[in-house]
Amino acid sequence: MAKTVPCRPLTANDSSAKGAVGVLFTREGKSYRYYKIKDSALAVNNVVEYSTTAGAVTKDRAGGSSVGREAAGVAVGTVTAGYYGWVQVAGTCSVTVPAKGVVAAGNRLIPHPTSDGGVSSTLTYTITTTTGTVHNVFATALGADTATTTGAGTVSVVLTRAM
Repeated sequence: MAKTVPCRPLTANDSSAKGAVGVLFTREGKSYRYYKIKDSALAVNNVVEYSTTAGAVTKDRAGGSSVGREAAGVAVGTVTAGYYGWVQVAGTCSVTVPAKGVVAAGNRLIPHPTSDGGVSSTLTYTITTTTGTVHNVFATALGADTATTTGAGTVSVVLTRAM
């Protein structure tokens, strides 16, 4: 069962932790976790991954502290790097699709391998581990994306594995 947390906006951008880091909060069929944001600021709809720092997440794949390229959730507000904020981990939401990205309804999605904070429906981006190949699928697209050849867009998804 989800823990009840003090009445704070889910779009919090806290310079210091205002509650237990990692706490799970659920309302209206959606679940959220409170994390420290590492490496670079988050924008709404950015996909975040677990960081090498316990209780922290990052969208920075290229030079950041992403661990195993495993999705932790989706940003619900703008959060400054080094601050604390809420990340959606279950339910329906929108996620960022980079320019030239192509997502169709029903596509399984993974964190984009080269675009910080985005998703990809190309499951050829994999991680080889000692136990096999992992695709890190964390969401399913509910429709087509709005990205163009020159600009990023979004797509509605249901988070399937980010808890």
